[in-house]
Amino acid sequence: MALKRGEVAVWSILRDWLKGQLTAIEVGMQSFESAFLAQLTLPTGETVMQRLVESKQLMLQVTTDVWKESQAARRPSERADGSGRP
Repeated sequence: MALKRGEVAVWSILRDWLKGQLTAIEVGMQSFESAFLAQLTLPTGETVMQRLVESKQLMLQVTTDVWKESQAARRPSERADGSGRP
């Protein structure tokens, strides 16, 4: 019984993590590559993402237009910490 509950919990956590990654991709917070390739580790200890970037097989866009637009539209008074600072 405990093993089954643990299994359900693990799959639930994985599902929620995947949903979070897909949502971040959908709204433009991160690319598919950074969401998933940064999690896969090669035998050398580096991630697939690191290897692809270093070998120039994958070029990354550091910031997205969605992020830029959201930052430009956000007023200092709306900041989460209430500081009014960027």
